[in-house]
Amino acid sequence: MALDHGGQLPTLIDITSARVCERTVARHWAFPEGTVLCFDRGYFDSGWFRELCQRKIVFVTRWAYGARYDVVRERAVEPGTSVLADQDIRFTGCDSRRKFRGVLRLITYRDPNRETPFLFVTNQPHWSAQQIADIYQARWYVEVFFKWLKQQLPVLHFYGRSAQAIRWQLYAALCVYLLLAWLKYQHQLPDSLTAIRQRIEPHLFDKVDLLNLLKGTYQFDP
Repeated sequence: MALDHGGQLPTLIDITSARVCERTVARHWAFPEGTVLCFDRGYFDSGWFRELCQRKIVFVTRWAYGARYDVVRERAVEPGTSVLADQDIRFTGCDSRRKFRGVLRLITYRDPNRETPFLFVTNQPHWSAQQIADIYQARWYVEVFFKWLKQQLPVLHFYGRSAQAIRWQLYAALCVYLLLAWLKYQHQLPDSLTAIRQRIEPHLFDKVDLLNLLKGTYQFDP
C-alpha cells in the first residue's frame, strides 16, 4: 500500500498472497516524476534505487545492515545537532555495485529518545539532513493507519474462502475508511474518524439525515 502523506489516504493498494514479496509489487507501481517515496528497510534494493533515480523519484529509507559501501565525500555537519554524519557513498558489494553505480547520501541521525542512531539513505543531495530525517519520521503515519484499521474495522470473519472473496472484503474495509475520511474532510468535522464511525454504526439500517447525525443535531422520533 502507498499512503499519501498530504491527506493520509491510501493511493495505491495491491492485495496479494503472503508468498509475494512486497518489494516485487512496489517495483511495478508507476509513480509520477518528482514523487518523494519513504519506505522501511524491507524495501532496500540497490536495483530499485537505480530505477527510482532514472525515473527522477526521490526516496528515503533506512540503511540495510551488512550493505557495504565506500565514503566518497564528507559533508559539513553542524555541531550540537542530532545529525552525527552526512556522507556521499557508493556501494562496494559485488551485487549492489553491479546494480547501482551512482552516488547516494547516507545520514547518521541520533534520536533524542533512542541510544542507537539511525542510518538514512537517500538520492536527494540538496535537502538538509534534518529534513531527510523528518521525512522518514513521518513514515510512522503508515503504522498509525494500519493500527486504526485493525482496531476500528477489524475483519474478524471471512464470508468467502476464495482469494477473490477475501480481497473484496478487505477492499470493503478500506472503502469504509475512505468514506469516513471524505465525510470528515468534506464537512470539516472536528471529530476523529473513530468518533464518526461510532456515531454512524448504530444507524446503518436507519433512514436518517447523515450530516445532521454527524453534527449531533439530528432529532430522533420518540
